[in-house]
Amino acid sequence: MKCLLHATATAVALTVMLGSAQSQVLFTYGKKPVTKTEFLQAFNKNPNSGNRLQAMKEYLPLYQHYKLKVQDAYDHKMDTIASHQQELYAYQEQLTESFLAKQSNADGLVKEAFIRSQKDKYISHFAIPFTPGDTASQRFASGQATKAYQELKKGQPFAEVVNRYSHDAEVKANHGLVGWVTVFTLPAVYEDAIYNTTSGSYTEPVKGSDAYHIFYVQKERKAVGKVKVAQILLLRINDGDAAEDTRVAKLADSIYQLVTHGMAFDQAALQFSTDRTSYAVGGELPEFGVAEYDARFEQEAFALQQTGAISKPFRTSHGWHILKLLKKTPPATSMDDEAAVAAIKQQVVSTERLARAEQTFLSKNLKQMKFVQAPFQKEELWRYTDSALRRGNTSQFKLKPATLLFSLGKEKTLVENWVMYNRAVGLAMNMDYEKRWENYIIQSANTYYKQHIAEFEPSYKAQVKEFKDANLLFAAMEKNVWEKAANDAAGLEKYYAAQKQRYKWNDGATALMITASDSATANAFSKKLAADPQQWRKVADEFRDGVIADSARYESNQLPLAAGQSISPNTITPLVKNPLDNSYSFTYIFAKLAGGDIRSFEDAKGWVIGDYQQVLEANWMAELKKKYPIVLNEAVWQQTLKVN
Repeated sequence: MKCLLHATATAVALTVMLGSAQSQVLFTYGKKPVTKTEFLQAFNKNPNSGNRLQAMKEYLPLYQHYKLKVQDAYDHKMDTIASHQQELYAYQEQLTESFLAKQSNADGLVKEAFIRSQKDKYISHFAIPFTPGDTASQRFASGQATKAYQELKKGQPFAEVVNRYSHDAEVKANHGLVGWVTVFTLPAVYEDAIYNTTSGSYTEPVKGSDAYHIFYVQKERKAVGKVKVAQILLLRINDGDAAEDTRVAKLADSIYQLVTHGMAFDQAALQFSTDRTSYAVGGELPEFGVAEYDARFEQEAFALQQTGAISKPFRTSHGWHILKLLKKTPPATSMDDEAAVAAIKQQVVSTERLARAEQTFLSKNLKQMKFVQAPFQKEELWRYTDSALRRGNTSQFKLKPATLLFSLGKEKTLVENWVMYNRAVGLAMNMDYEKRWENYIIQSANTYYKQHIAEFEPSYKAQVKEFKDANLLFAAMEKNVWEKAANDAAGLEKYYAAQKQRYKWNDGATALMITASDSATANAFSKKLAADPQQWRKVADEFRDGVIADSARYESNQLPLAAGQSISPNTITPLVKNPLDNSYSFTYIFAKLAGGDIRSFEDAKGWVIGDYQQVLEANWMAELKKKYPIVLNEAVWQQTLKVN
């Protein structure tokens, strides 16, 4: 009896639950249900500022038609077409990358880089190298770097510590001076250390791929942005020849006198500059920022204040330079500057910093990906790998090609997979096995995350489905409406013949419409046109690079007329500026025409095609509704309207 009562209660509960779920079905097409939630999600992606209830009522039939059209595409297996599958695959790849970037805080990296772009840092630096893959060498370098850092913290002068620990003669000679740097000047691992260190302080030793680095952040300044200059360069030919150097210095001074007393800078560059990459274009160089050129060159370029200012001759390791300031571009001061933020985002994505952030994210989420490392001795794996890479005998090892190393979810990684990885990267990956192992796990996690993205990102499937259906809708409309209408010449003419009374001309004129690139060109064309309007084609040929001219019948609302302006035969209308591209338009009126006459098929063709498409679409929808009858759940619909 108890079992019977329990079964009955369960059945009742199940019936109630199913009834509740059923009550949320807003409509069906054929046997396919569409829930209230699905409808609202689609509706809310099309925000409107008007009457929401009215908008929902108007949207419902549109959404029903959308579902029918997409279903028709599936029925005809349009989703199996190669081009559609390629687009879908590309979108899935892009979406997966965007999810990974979001999880890795790409937006935070952009904001961080923007904040750093507001300041430049003046630094010195030295490095203590080690041999990659050599544990003893790395340990020694780490110890030396730690000793050097401790001495600096105790107040030892930076120059003395550099002289004691650096192995680089040039670094010793200039006491490690680097000069001004800014965001993206250095790899992110060094930039992080520098921008997290206050002026007058030293960074802790920073491990690079082949050295430990210590930076001395001497001072900072407000970022100077970028600068564009033209230069005259007199290259050093006989370095160390004092007489030659004096001669070149005097020549540089003579050229400076010429360009500051009337000689055009671009002409002087063409005549005197020995910089073969720029002399032919007036010495003009690409725009540049901090730490892109020689420090002295950069100093002189940024010291120029007024556009057109010319520097006195100065010397660098390349030779003698004279600069002319063409433009200064200050750094963006607000993240509302979309162009600046987009440029920073591009650099974040294209440099190693996003990859580092993604590696950190994957490393922290290995547990979520069900990463389990099998029990084995790493030292034995390293020895096995050495032997396998040399094609040696590996039979003496406990490890075998099929030995499990780790698993991610249900996917297993074996010794043979690890060996194949090392064989693929070869000697190009200049690091020890421990580092390779870390990289291999992260690479495997990256692949696993992307292949199982739907398990980690709940909205992934919905977004992919939305993109897929939108593509199918386009394909279905192309097949059943747009392409069909455009190619049905007989159908179009038949439709026009039956509906020609709809295609009448409104009041207008036979006119020549002219659009010019600027007001000066428009005025010049207008003056020549007024002399002999019938020769407008000849005049247009004279202005072909800056003018578009077209003669036809136009309706009044198609003409570029000022507000309230009337049409008069044999007149030229005033210029009207187009604010979108700053072009200027005007019209020559040949004859004023009354409306009411029927357009020819050719003149009406655009309207005819549009109207005929609507007929084809209506016929198509009628067929689909017969195949998939739409039934609206009125109770749920009223509930939807009340809640929203």
